Order: sequence, then C-alpha cells, then structure tokens
Amino acid sequence: MDDLFAKKKRRKPFLAFGAGLFGVLAAASIFDAVRDEPLIFAGEPVGSLVERLGYRIGAALVCILLAAFLFPRSRSEEREPLLK
Repeated sequence: MDDLFAKKKRRKPFLAFGAGLFGVLAAASIFDAVRDEPLIFAGEPVGSLVERLGYRIGAALVCILLAAFLFPRSRSEEREPLLK
C-alpha cells in the first residue's frame, strides 16, 4: 500500500552527465589508440607502441568502469515514502 502513495525520487542529472562524460572520454582514448597518435608526457613522446597502447587502453577501461558505475545510480527508481 505504501508503494501506491510513495513519491519517486528525482533522477540525478549530475551522475548521468558524469557517466556520459566518462563514456566520451573512453571513446576518445580508444579512437586515439586506433589512430596511433603520439602520446606526450612531460614534453617528450612516449617511445614504444606497446606502451602507448597500454596507456590508452588502460585509460579507456578506467573510464568505462566509472561510466558503468555512475549510470545505474543516476537512473535509480527508488521511492521515498510520503510519511515517515
């Protein structure tokens, strides 16, 4: 009965924006890894191809994990009881 009269909690647009941003960053990292753009740290290019790909794929995986962590929390359908 409480479910009928409970009001829905607002969705969290900040978390949805963060999930989308991390998704875009992951796509950019993968795109740069495929294009094999030079990766520059401290003004010097990183030497080997394996190291460049490792950094970019690692960054993409971290961004994907963060996006996957934030997105479900932004769409939670929890209900808040009207009377406590």
